[in-house]
Amino acid sequence: MLVALTIGVTALVALNATVDTYERFYVATISNSAGDYDLVITKKETEADRLIQAGAVIPVIRAADPAIRNVVPRLQGVVTVDAWPTAPDGAVPVSTALPAGTIHGSAQFFALDRTIDDYGDFEVITGTLDFSPGYAVVLQETADTFGLQPGSVFDISYSLPVPRQRGVESAANVSDRQARARLTVSAVALQRGVTGLDGQNGVLVDLPFARRWLGLTDEAERLVVAFDEGVYSNNDPQAAAFRARELAEIIQDRLGETYDYNLPRATILSETFEAFIFFQALVSIYGILSLSVVGLLVRTMVMTNVREQTRDLAMFRILGAPRGFLFRLVAAEVSTLGVTGIGLGALGGVLLSNLAIAPFIAYQANVPLTDVPPVSLKALLISIATAAAVLTVSAYAPARRAAGAKVMYAINPGVAEGLGLDDLARLRERRVNVKIFWSGLVTLFYPALIFFVFPLAFSFGVLWLQATLIFGSLLLLILGTSLLFFPITIPMERLLVGLVQVVAGKVGYFARRNIRRGANRNTLISLMIVISATLPTFFATTLAIERANTPTDIRLSNGTPLVIRKSGAVVVSENRPGPPQTTAVPSEVKNRFSRELLAELRATGLLGPNVAVTYRFNTKVRDDVGLRNVGVRVYGVDGNLATITFPEGVEWIAGGPESFDQLLADPNAVIISQGLAEFFARGVGDTLRLKGEGLDHERVVRIVGVLGRFSGFNEFTSKRTNAEDGRTGLFLNETAFRELTRDPLDGPYDPTYPIFERLMAAPDRRQNLLDLPDEAREAAIWEAATALRKAYGLTESLSVRSTPEDIETAEQAARQIQVVILVLTTVSFVLAIFGVFVVTYIAVYTRRSEIAMLKAMGDSNRHLFGMFLSEAVVMTLSATLTGIVAGILLGYVFRYSSSFRSETPTVPAFDVVTTGYMLVLMLAAALVSTLFATWGYLRRKAVEIMRTL
Repeated sequence: MLVALTIGVTALVALNATVDTYERFYVATISNSAGDYDLVITKKETEADRLIQAGAVIPVIRAADPAIRNVVPRLQGVVTVDAWPTAPDGAVPVSTALPAGTIHGSAQFFALDRTIDDYGDFEVITGTLDFSPGYAVVLQETADTFGLQPGSVFDISYSLPVPRQRGVESAANVSDRQARARLTVSAVALQRGVTGLDGQNGVLVDLPFARRWLGLTDEAERLVVAFDEGVYSNNDPQAAAFRARELAEIIQDRLGETYDYNLPRATILSETFEAFIFFQALVSIYGILSLSVVGLLVRTMVMTNVREQTRDLAMFRILGAPRGFLFRLVAAEVSTLGVTGIGLGALGGVLLSNLAIAPFIAYQANVPLTDVPPVSLKALLISIATAAAVLTVSAYAPARRAAGAKVMYAINPGVAEGLGLDDLARLRERRVNVKIFWSGLVTLFYPALIFFVFPLAFSFGVLWLQATLIFGSLLLLILGTSLLFFPITIPMERLLVGLVQVVAGKVGYFARRNIRRGANRNTLISLMIVISATLPTFFATTLAIERANTPTDIRLSNGTPLVIRKSGAVVVSENRPGPPQTTAVPSEVKNRFSRELLAELRATGLLGPNVAVTYRFNTKVRDDVGLRNVGVRVYGVDGNLATITFPEGVEWIAGGPESFDQLLADPNAVIISQGLAEFFARGVGDTLRLKGEGLDHERVVRIVGVLGRFSGFNEFTSKRTNAEDGRTGLFLNETAFRELTRDPLDGPYDPTYPIFERLMAAPDRRQNLLDLPDEAREAAIWEAATALRKAYGLTESLSVRSTPEDIETAEQAARQIQVVILVLTTVSFVLAIFGVFVVTYIAVYTRRSEIAMLKAMGDSNRHLFGMFLSEAVVMTLSATLTGIVAGILLGYVFRYSSSFRSETPTVPAFDVVTTGYMLVLMLAAALVSTLFATWGYLRRKAVEIMRTL
């Protein structure tokens, strides 16, 4: 019992540590993209002096609250980069003319002092990190863009920020305080949490060097503040975000309204709290199941000891011991074992978590070990308190049984279990019927959820109630599914017993008799094994299905292999070094392609067939007589989208790919969604009326195609409710879109006016690429995306999404979650293993006389071991297989339900690794449990065993 309790507490500490680790690992993961700090302070854009006097402001911030851990200054902005084609010989003055072949462009710029600014970390690709004056660390995307490597020389020009007039948008990010410097690359690296930007674009230099170069003293463009990590130790992510906001408000009260404040980590944590709560509920279910196993272990073993010592307890009663003494006797025994077992288990859990689980998570998730924190005092104390509580509750029933031992057990055990006078007196008394109370409570459960709980949780946004609902739903889902499939364990057991009888007849005979005879003893452990197998199988199957469908889901979301968008209005001059040259662009079109840029992109040779898609125009559509009038989202196209989108995401209800050809040829032709077609009861050839910009502007359009689904556009759906809510889409050609979005009173449309927001492109379909395997085609897409980012990413503010890159990113995120699931599965199954050990041990312990008789009759140790091993294998394997079947079916129910709602196809998948891992683990549990439980009796003689009875 001591060993089982120690192992149980060890697993419990590891489980709680994993929960706590995930909470902090979640924050560390956010830090990788948002920055390994909590608050960024900058001057408002309308302030006369945009620079912060760091020496005066930092002490004020530090003194604002004890939870403020550190404050450091930084310079950050965009610099013009001129990369030399070859490294010059010796030192070259900055005034030296640039040689031919110099690569011009721009990049993000960061000046920081790594002696005090140690937020985030670097992974060096080549070179050595060196922030000495004149040297720079270049991030990988920037290095690839400009062809930089350690030893390369490049120039940067930095413009200090200047104020803008209040109420007027800045037309240019330029300054009359410009400075130029020549730098040497010391290393090419990847950053995690250093820059606060989700990317690997940047030039990083030493802050004191940058200040001397720019003629500054202690000024900074921004201050970066780090809070104490205890701010995020709250299980409620919203509360943690509010605590961070509270600290920012305290600083704001000290500094005033001349500064802007940004909370990157708290913002993401607040926006993604639902995913955090869901995963936290998942982890808590593992904890509940593990606690149940630990409690079952303790209760079963203590109860077995009490039953074996019932005669001794009765003798104590004869000698005058009160019932309370017997109760305290058992409690003292359990307490002694508990102190020893919990102490050893806590120590083992800390060592297991810090030396095995944390490095495993870091390695498998491909993150630094520093991002996976060690066991915290909070997790350790929770584990000890929980184990003590479970131990107390589990020991209560055995202690009561000991206190209720009758004197008759010592005189005549055969009649001790019969009814006595005290029992008859209790039966005659009228008592409160607790079953009726619980029946009423269960009956009111569903109405209470509908009328009280759901409105509070979702209408008023009560976070703790949402977390409780998610946790309860998942727990009841797993328990309900396990109970539903639990009866299958019986035919499973009989099937396995039959197989054992075929292989070994005598062993199978005894196994069949004992398994049926031990139903009461084995039922709880079998149920716990079923639940323990259902939960990880469900999540493993769900993850396997998600991984298998990730490429399809991403392809349906993106629509085409390359999706190019434009953002911002800054245009960098390519013909000479210097600050960015900008032009004022109307805000309404700054995220759209100009006709010249679109033509230039198409002429690069990097793209295959492509189609430009306009911005979304929200308008109304009605039938000819106005019976029905709903909103619709209109998109214009300048090509045949059906030829370049992923085919698995396209479903034609009427018409086909040729419908796009009709649409391009006829300005009054449209393609609508199935939901809209069913709402209007219209099909191909029928007409609708679209409302255009301005009064009395209406266009009669003819339907040439109906789409049930279309890749890249979730507005095309078969859901009629979406059409009723105005959330369905409609395609028409470029000319019709320009006319529809132009008020007739403003005259004819301007053909040069930017309307395209998205350029969707297929891979290059030249013959030499068609015959290549999928990996080569994906590599070609990656190369095209990289080349477009290099050429236009910063100069034209282009955002290039590559479907293969998006798929890889999604799969990497899934792998990180899978690692945590695997750890939790292992820990929970270790407890299930000891449940098998307890059942096997009790089966052997209570059948000592049978073992002695068989040994006296000449039965071999091999046969006895095989008999108990077959029992353990049949019980564990039948329960595990039942749980696996239940988990797989539950996983597919979830996926098909989600696919039905989102109207996406499903690729079947099965997690062979996790399933095989569980089967091997349980078979090993049966073998080890049988070996340890029978070893002490198999090596003894029959006479020695009889003396212990």
